[in-house]
Amino acid sequence: MEDPNIKVQVLINKFNRKTLTSFSEFKTNYELYYASYLPDTTSLKDLGKSLKNIKVTIILGTWCSDSQLQVANFLKIIDSIKLKEENIIFIGVDESKHAENGIIDDLKITNVPTFIFCDKDGEEIARITEKPLETLEKDMLNILEVK
Repeated sequence: MEDPNIKVQVLINKFNRKTLTSFSEFKTNYELYYASYLPDTTSLKDLGKSLKNIKVTIILGTWCSDSQLQVANFLKIIDSIKLKEENIIFIGVDESKHAENGIIDDLKITNVPTFIFCDKDGEEIARITEKPLETLEKDMLNILEVK
């Protein structure tokens, strides 16, 4: 759909990785960021175990450069540790940070991307909003080890 605020085609609501990475407004920058990102191999060793029973919901804007960068980095990380994608949900929002049918209304999204980490029961453990403090892999390790 076209976001009426920015006059750009955007993905809204839930979608899968294939839909996201083939979407023309997202694809070019995503491919550049994915190809150039080198995950921290030291962090990756423990990250696979830490993410094993975690569900991750990613709220993103396909129009947003931070979303393009951080989602590309996140996908490179999960590919590096061979994490199953069945525990990852992608939800697109417009520039106003809204999706349709109220699917994110209770999530209090202020910036994108927002990575929400939940335990196997669906309880939120932590989130990374917009940009990591260090790197995505280090921040994920820090927040998941605290739990």
